[in-house]
Amino acid sequence: MMDAHTIAFTSTRNNPSVHDSTLHTNYLYQADVVDNGKIQKVSVPVGNIVQSGAASFSADGNTMFFTEWTIEKGKNVSSIFSSVKQKGTWAQPVKLSDAVNVAGSSSQQPYTLPGMLIFSSDRPGGQGGFDIWSVPISNDGIVGTATNLGAVINTKDDEQAPYYNVPTKTLVFSSNGRVGMGGFDLYQSKGELTTNNFTEPKDLGYPINSIKDDIYFVALDKDNLLGNGLFSSDRSSLCCLELFSINKLKQKRNINGKVINCKDGTIISGAAVTVEDTISNRTIASFNTDASGNYNFVLDDYQPLKLHSTMAGFEEGTIRIYQPTDVEAESMMNADLCMIPVVQAEAPKDITNESKPFTLKNVYFDFNRSTLKPVSYTDLDSIVVILKLNNNESLDIVGYTDGKGSENYNLELSAARARACLNYIKQKGIPEFRLHSKALGKCCPVVPDANPDGTDNPSNRAQNRRTEFKLSTLLR
Repeated sequence: MMDAHTIAFTSTRNNPSVHDSTLHTNYLYQADVVDNGKIQKVSVPVGNIVQSGAASFSADGNTMFFTEWTIEKGKNVSSIFSSVKQKGTWAQPVKLSDAVNVAGSSSQQPYTLPGMLIFSSDRPGGQGGFDIWSVPISNDGIVGTATNLGAVINTKDDEQAPYYNVPTKTLVFSSNGRVGMGGFDLYQSKGELTTNNFTEPKDLGYPINSIKDDIYFVALDKDNLLGNGLFSSDRSSLCCLELFSINKLKQKRNINGKVINCKDGTIISGAAVTVEDTISNRTIASFNTDASGNYNFVLDDYQPLKLHSTMAGFEEGTIRIYQPTDVEAESMMNADLCMIPVVQAEAPKDITNESKPFTLKNVYFDFNRSTLKPVSYTDLDSIVVILKLNNNESLDIVGYTDGKGSENYNLELSAARARACLNYIKQKGIPEFRLHSKALGKCCPVVPDANPDGTDNPSNRAQNRRTEFKLSTLLR
């Protein structure tokens, strides 16, 4: 594409404007694909005996890379050139350096990407015949060292006309070295050009490939590889390649997965699942998991989503869905959505009546911190159970520290710890008007902080860093 609505192509049509032009001389032409405008020759200077074709353009449309070749002793000898547009006119082409055009070899069919050029060449160091190579190229035209795309892509025969679709991370190329339908067939391979890591190429198959030669593919719809594409084939011709178009309807995307128990991995059937569009923050689908814990739904295209699952006896589960690596895949297996079972805790055995304070032995804080340790959750959940079973009771939470530190500091710390317990219980569904917290700091140790000889006793101090609870009848 020269720009959003203009394509460049190669043709051997008779061109009266070129001296000694014949039906067998290739030149670059351009056509407006939106308004079906007239076809005209690309105004890049070329010699009369030189043929040109297979052009690719920079993102801004101001630099063109293309092939020029001559026929010597019945063989095409080709090199890659570039031309820069200056005040609307293409400048005299410049042959790229020997990093691309190796003496004694042919290089052709360039395709340009930001910071990189891919091309076909029979230069030494390949797998055999024409191979596909990549080379870094800077904005000012400095070319780096060329790299062969390797044996996954290249064969002992010919690989030509590379095209890389950035959104789908797909390399499309033509090869006559694989088992296909005809001479040259078109193949696709997923991967990253920067790391030269590609999957085994896949034949694009019928109706793109035929029993004859199929080559020179480009996608006009960047996000849908086969949604609006052009390629060349001689399937309908006795002699020459002709342009064909392909328009494969985009299939809906199917997303599926499982809802499981976080604790033991067992499936959860009948869980209610809702799908939230995280861009518009609206629910776009809701359903229940089947007998095998499966869920599935369809979308027009992949997009950022969030799944929520609810089920009696479990805490709500959530998981995010992101775009898959292969955006063209028609289905995606999402990671398991796991739900945490609600702990049916029993009341602590040391709660004898509602007027006596009690201490939960497994409510822990780090030294000098007010953040609850996860090991504390089980005992706090037992308090939640009691409060949910007894709606007429309220809870007093009192925080204590050990004797280290100043009075004010310990009051602030014990207040923060008591509040941490209150917030946890509140988040479990207990209204805040039934919960009260206060701080007594280093007041009232249950055991001495020090040993009889005056040395520190860390175990005793740990007992004094406590949180006490007291149930009372709620005053209404």
